[in-house]
Amino acid sequence: MNHRTVLFLSSIWVLEACGNDTPQTDKPPIVKPGELNGPCPMENHVGGFSVAALPEYSAVDGKVADSVVPSAILDEVSRNGTCRLLKRSVLVCNPPCPSGKTCDRTLTCVPYPRNQDVGTVSIYGLAVPVTMEPLPPGNTYFAPDVPNPVFVPLAPLLLESTEGYYGALSLSGDGVALLDPEPDAWLLEDGQPLPLSWDPPPEGARSEIKVVLSVDQHGTSPVSIECLFPDTGTAEIPASVVSDLINFGVSGFPNGSLIRETMDSTTAGDRCISFAVLSKAIPAVRVKGYIPCDEPGDCPNPLQCNMTLHLCE
Repeated sequence: MNHRTVLFLSSIWVLEACGNDTPQTDKPPIVKPGELNGPCPMENHVGGFSVAALPEYSAVDGKVADSVVPSAILDEVSRNGTCRLLKRSVLVCNPPCPSGKTCDRTLTCVPYPRNQDVGTVSIYGLAVPVTMEPLPPGNTYFAPDVPNPVFVPLAPLLLESTEGYYGALSLSGDGVALLDPEPDAWLLEDGQPLPLSWDPPPEGARSEIKVVLSVDQHGTSPVSIECLFPDTGTAEIPASVVSDLINFGVSGFPNGSLIRETMDSTTAGDRCISFAVLSKAIPAVRVKGYIPCDEPGDCPNPLQCNMTLHLCE
C-alpha cells in the first residue's frame, strides 16, 4: 500500500467517524396508547390543552396559568349517581380588588392567575403534525388551519412539551368517534328524568360522555348540571337532578352540550394540567312551560317578553 492510498483511506475513516454537517431530522415518536388519568379536580386545575372536533371545525389550543382562577371552582349543590348540580359562587371583595388582582373564595384579593410559558408543545398522532409556541401577550397556544376532523377515531395521541414553567409535560389521549352534529332535542320537565341517546363508538374506545346543561342564563348565581356517563349510547339524567336545576330558576335560552372525550391529567405540586380530546354536539334544549325571548315580538299573544329574564310571561 503506497503513501497516497494510506492518506485516502484515512480521510474516509475520519469522515465516517465524524459524520457530515447535514442536520438529522428527528422522526416523530411512535405513539402507543397511554394511561388516561381522568380530569383535574376543579380546585387544582390551572389549565391545559384540548383537541376538539366541533360541528363546523376542529380546534387545537390551550393555556396554563400559575394558579387556579377562583371563580372557576364551582360548588356542588347535589349529586345523584354520576350527575352533579354545580353552582357558581359570586365572589365580591370589599373594598374591590385593584387591577391585576381578583377576589378569592375567602373574599380576599389575590393576584389574578397569569398564563405561563410551558415550553414548545407538540401533539403526535393527529392527521397533521402540530407544534405550538406560546403566543404573546398572554402565553396562549393555538394551531391554525387544522383539518376537520383533526384526528382519527381510536388513534392514540401523545402531547409532549419542552421544559417550561411546569417542567416537561407528557399527556396521552385517543382520537374519539365523531358525534352526530344534530342530536335529538332535549325537553326538560320538572319531576321527570331526561333520557339521552347517541351513536355508540367503535369497539375498544376509551371515551366517556360528558353532559353539561344550564337553564338559568340571567340569574345572579346560575347552576348547571354536569354528568359523566359510560360511552354506551344511552343514559338518563335523574328526575331529582332535573327538578333541582329547574327549581333554581329558568331564564333566557337554555343550552346544553353532549361531549365525547378522553381526558388525561398530570400534576406539578398542587397544580393539575389536563389534556382533552373531544367531539362536541349541541342539541336544542327546551324547558316545558317556559318560552325564551329576546324581544317583544318573540312571544305569542297575550304573553309579553320580560327583558330582564328573557322569558315570555
